[in-house]
Amino acid sequence: MNGTSYYRIKQTDYDGTTTTSDAKTVKMNLGKLFSIYPNPACSQIIVQSMDENNFQTNLFTNLGQKVEIPIATLDQTRLLNTMELETGLYFLTIQINGQLIKTEMVRINH
Repeated sequence: MNGTSYYRIKQTDYDGTTTTSDAKTVKMNLGKLFSIYPNPACSQIIVQSMDENNFQTNLFTNLGQKVEIPIATLDQTRLLNTMELETGLYFLTIQINGQLIKTEMVRINH
């Protein structure tokens, strides 16, 4: 689905009490504006944006733990240094203004 979608979560407790979350906005297909390569990676992962300078990248283990690695910023490009990481699967996230835009599984091979 292209465009903007709005989501709310309604939780019902065992006693019948309900709670509804605030509405959250999700913009679809913004992830296509990013290129992530190489995959599998050896020494670095390159993330390039077609038209966005202000984005953040994070890398997580397959257990969801955030990995602290050096990230160089060059305009619309982020260079993630993966030299010190163990071989395995990781999840790369891209955020713009705190909103998750894309998650991609990447493999590190040494």
